[in-house]
Amino acid sequence: MTTQTRCPTCRAIIQSDVDNCPECEQAFCPSCRAPLGAEDIFCARCGAEFAIFCVYCDEEVAPDAVICPHCGKVLEEEGTAVLSPQPPPLSPTESESDEDVFTGQCPSCQTQLYIEDGFCPECGETFCGRCGQPVGEDDDACPHCQTPLYFTCPTCQFELTAGTDLCPNCNTLFPAFCSQCHASLLPGAVRCANCQRPVQISQRRTARVIHELLVDMAAVRVVACPDCGSQFNPADGGCPDCGYSVCLACQMSLEDGEQFCPRCGQEIASAASTTCPTCQKLMPADSDECPHCQQLFCPACQTAVTDDDLVCPHCGAEFELVCPECETAVTADTAVCPECGESL
Repeated sequence: MTTQTRCPTCRAIIQSDVDNCPECEQAFCPSCRAPLGAEDIFCARCGAEFAIFCVYCDEEVAPDAVICPHCGKVLEEEGTAVLSPQPPPLSPTESESDEDVFTGQCPSCQTQLYIEDGFCPECGETFCGRCGQPVGEDDDACPHCQTPLYFTCPTCQFELTAGTDLCPNCNTLFPAFCSQCHASLLPGAVRCANCQRPVQISQRRTARVIHELLVDMAAVRVVACPDCGSQFNPADGGCPDCGYSVCLACQMSLEDGEQFCPRCGQEIASAASTTCPTCQKLMPADSDECPHCQQLFCPACQTAVTDDDLVCPHCGAEFELVCPECETAVTADTAVCPECGESL
């Protein structure tokens, strides 16, 4: 049975399974029901990618297509292209489990969800985004912890629900993490409780994901620069044409001097770090092994190799095998270390 809930943007009562609010036209992710920006083809919450389809012929089209290459219809007219969920992005490993991602459960039906959202997409229950206790439709503040349930965007005066991190009307970002020390920030905080730096609220854009490619068994995202339109891989640094920098995890624009993404908390790459091609997490630039997923790398060219490789398939470098206990050189077919007796 379809249940009712409230739109997190305009608070209008809507059916829980709709893709767009009929009052304010807020779009929702078909997979996790999180609010989406007008140009999003990637859900920042669950990672779902969206394919774009022509409404005339139902064939997939490119995000920046003006004319459908299949039926020739113009796609810039309102309502001529629709978003549809597509399979999760290619990845050789699972970087996070559901237990790592969800922050709580619905107080009514116990569905695992994001407490900060303040509503359950399964049963429509509305609750406080801070303490997780149920709240009434007419409550302006949580009756349990007194946390305000709504606030006004300081940039455009648009009314938002507590816990909203990006205003859908003007793209003002309300940081969830300190961009310098990575500490979590309470909603509405003006200073980081950990390092005492002031919290900066600013209007920011997100880069649009254009392609997702499989390169050397690793998923590589290619985004379009919001400033100049150039396409680039954020893992290689900023836009090569204008220097525009985005977060590797959520594609939020980054400012000079930030060490962590203020939206999702992702560590920002530096000259002394690089991104593991397997798990997409930062690691020291010259590492022989990723500290997160234990992917091995050739010490000569830094490309990924396997446990069984005796020669790098990329640069031809030969690897010397040593006993992990005493570091005595051994051959590939050695079963027991001749020096210390360690089983290999």
